[in-house]
Amino acid sequence: MSYVVLARKYRPMRFADMVGQEHIGRTLANAIRQGRVHHAYLFAGARGLGKTTTARIFAKALVCEKGPTPEPCNECSQCVAVTEGRSVDVVEIDGASNNSVENIRSLREQVHYLPQSARRKVYIIDEVHMLTTSAFNALLKTLEEPPAHVNFVFATTEPHKVLPTILSRVSRLDFRRVSSTEIVAHLQSILQREGLAVDAAGLRAIARSSGGSVRDAMTLLDQVVAFSGDPKAIGEAEVRGVLGQADRPAVMDLVDALLARDPDGVLARFDALASAGHDLTVLSLQMLEDLRDLTVARVCRQHEAFVDATAEELAELRARASVLEPSSLAQTFDRLTRIVERLPQARSQRLVLEMGLLELAQAEPVVPLGDLVERLQALASGGSPGPAGTGTSGADRGGGRPAARPVGTRTDRRALAPESAPVAEPTPVRAAVDEPPPVRMPAVEPPPVAAHVAPPAEVPPATSTAAPPVAAAPPVDDSPLAKSLWQLAQGTGLVGASAQPLADAAPIAAPAPEPARPSNGTTHQAAPIPERINGVPKPTVAEPPPRRELPTPTDVDEHFASWERFIAMVRDIDEYASAVLRAVGLVTFREGTLKVSAPRGSFAHNELSSSDLRARVEQVAREFCGHAVALELVEGEPSLATHPSLELVDRRRRDELRATVEAEARSHPGIANLLRMFEGDIESTRPLQEP
Repeated sequence: MSYVVLARKYRPMRFADMVGQEHIGRTLANAIRQGRVHHAYLFAGARGLGKTTTARIFAKALVCEKGPTPEPCNECSQCVAVTEGRSVDVVEIDGASNNSVENIRSLREQVHYLPQSARRKVYIIDEVHMLTTSAFNALLKTLEEPPAHVNFVFATTEPHKVLPTILSRVSRLDFRRVSSTEIVAHLQSILQREGLAVDAAGLRAIARSSGGSVRDAMTLLDQVVAFSGDPKAIGEAEVRGVLGQADRPAVMDLVDALLARDPDGVLARFDALASAGHDLTVLSLQMLEDLRDLTVARVCRQHEAFVDATAEELAELRARASVLEPSSLAQTFDRLTRIVERLPQARSQRLVLEMGLLELAQAEPVVPLGDLVERLQALASGGSPGPAGTGTSGADRGGGRPAARPVGTRTDRRALAPESAPVAEPTPVRAAVDEPPPVRMPAVEPPPVAAHVAPPAEVPPATSTAAPPVAAAPPVDDSPLAKSLWQLAQGTGLVGASAQPLADAAPIAAPAPEPARPSNGTTHQAAPIPERINGVPKPTVAEPPPRRELPTPTDVDEHFASWERFIAMVRDIDEYASAVLRAVGLVTFREGTLKVSAPRGSFAHNELSSSDLRARVEQVAREFCGHAVALELVEGEPSLATHPSLELVDRRRRDELRATVEAEARSHPGIANLLRMFEGDIESTRPLQEP
């Protein structure tokens, strides 16, 4: 006789035999017992959870000669026929290969016939989500009003692909993934009946690898038994060899070297595991699993969080996690996850994983936002910030005890050192900018944040132009971290938008700003210096510059304002006509005549040449002026000097406003100090509102 695999040999025959699906068995059994059986059920869940097996048990419970009963006898002719798959009244259909509308039409014709030998007819459609839309629609009427002697059972692993019209006509039951503890107990019962033995750690490895699927766990157990030399004494090493997993101590050593920021140790341990032939995807998942266990051991105190770990393993995890920071573990897990997600598409998985691990081993840990805020507050108040790692972590805040420093973490000493510590001067980026003396940031209320920088108010000039000695400032470098800290300080309100010295220090003479020269020839003068309160500039916020009308020719100037109001009125009535009029140049708009210019062959010229659009424009002009207005179209390119168009005027206004904002930003003393401190420059400015 041919060998029967464990998954088929130990297939459940009753609802009570289902592993981890007690809620499904109880629901169906009570429905049969109370006579409340639905005409159509949808069994949804991942693979290997028992959806088809439950459908067969349910069918046997309905057609059993001793039923309907929640406990089929599995002995009568009807139960045996269903078990062997030869019942003519319990029909199993593969939805993947019988998914056309013709197959469903044939099924609709068959359901009206009475059962041949059983009490009822049961149709089990597996992978029902594979049916086409037409097939689903053909089944709708039958599902809504089925014959009294018919029951449908649908099974699917992807219920989201089933049409909503089908879902509304069925009773849905969701199968859940089985826990590792339940799978281990089920496998142990099978091994006892088979006279076999597997190490407890090996069974836990099988249960974890199954992903909550009972059928996958039994298939893996079949492979392990076939691989083992002595099926009655199978160890963990043999199990991991079949599963392609590395030894747990080797994985732990690799993770420890990664958390200790030891590139040499990481490379040596990874090379040993990769050379041994272990599957790299499985290895990376083992590392993620170990990082998860370390995080749980660090932040949780309940043993129930490790339902499949022994007391010795739990003690070892807690000892390793006691010297680690939860934030460091979370960051390493997140970064390693991104590397693992790239492995399936990589042509060389070893190179990708190896380089990713080396990058993680050298990466600086990200400082928590709470620690940054605390250190910035210390800087603003004149104190010295603590070194990295002294902040409290999420697990230790409020606990009263200092947080443990991450293993092997390195700190940017230039950005975070106390005031007394010597700091190497940063390399200048712009040779043309002189290095300013260090300045301490005062703790002042920040002005409201606005994209448009207000010009300061005028005060009497200082008696001395030389900058006297000022208080020493915290060391600053030109790294992205320092710039990010300064931006964060402004965003959180720890320092003001204007970087000025302390009250007891004389003001620093800011360089005279170069006046901006707009394209129209006018010069924008920098605003005077603001008044000071206790030596600190008083924050001011100015409204955006008023909208200025573009100088236009004398004969057009008096009509352009009316032209803008007229186009606004047209836009409220006809947006298409308004878009056309914005592109034409205004020649004159008076004495019952609206004369505009556009190049011949242009879009605006072609559109205004049509009688329909001209009539609509003249109708609106009549309503606007109160008398008849004739539209006259002449050939000519719109220009600001002779025939301005609204598009050209708006573009000119935007350019002038942006130039004004940039000039005011460059002349602002706070921004000038900030640019000197970080040796930077303004990349771009943007007004809050544009014409």
